[in-house]
Amino acid sequence: MNNNRLHKTFDVFLIGMTDRPQSINAVLGLLEKSNHNLSGVILEKRFARRATSIKFYMDLFGKFSFSFLKSRLVELVKIKLKQLNKEVSFEKKLHSRGIAYHEVDNINGQDVELVLEKKKPDVIVLAGAPIIKPNILKTAKSYVINVHRSLLPAYAGLDAIFWALYHGEDTIGATVHTVSEKIDAGKIILQKEKEVLFNDDLDSLTTWYNNIVPDMLVEALDLIADPEFVPREQDFSKRSYFSWPTKKQRKELQKRLSKKTNK
Repeated sequence: MNNNRLHKTFDVFLIGMTDRPQSINAVLGLLEKSNHNLSGVILEKRFARRATSIKFYMDLFGKFSFSFLKSRLVELVKIKLKQLNKEVSFEKKLHSRGIAYHEVDNINGQDVELVLEKKKPDVIVLAGAPIIKPNILKTAKSYVINVHRSLLPAYAGLDAIFWALYHGEDTIGATVHTVSEKIDAGKIILQKEKEVLFNDDLDSLTTWYNNIVPDMLVEALDLIADPEFVPREQDFSKRSYFSWPTKKQRKELQKRLSKKTNK
């Protein structure tokens, strides 16, 4: 990219979820590394719409293996401890810089739509966000971009790192893409690739992904600010799409990984 070109400085809103490393890392990355103006952050409260339901917790235990639930619980505890120790206090940093911060029960709700309609950001950045509906997508002036944990068009959908490991891929990756109404089907802005090493597992690869998200988003914003940059279309003949793995599939992968590392 030619740095002598006149690039636009974007007004950016970030949408994600509370207590999700990908969302928190993205907020801190945009605050500390981006030349663009982060004017607001909206995070949906994780499990807010379902967490009071006993059926919700029963479904979780039925759908996921114990090791998966344990890893997510450990992840949540680590985040809470960091926040208590003020090692990561992105909310405090946002307020000190006069950046709007909202925690909401439903990211697609009318209250969120009204906030975005009033602010009219140039770009909405999705990081660890739930599925965003058209009423929210239409509020961005220029772009809505998302970061996905695979090398699209492969492994669109849910739990992409799991599925890449499950199918024995030698590499995994991440993609920043424009957002359309079809899930993970927008134009590709930027991709990063990583070799799957012998001792890699779901946790290590997820950590790698969470750590590269901030730099990828900063770079992606700079790319689309270049008037000569054109995102590329996905080759849908190579697209694969997956939903949540079953409990049996999670146990199968865990068994395979344990067997490999114990050799």
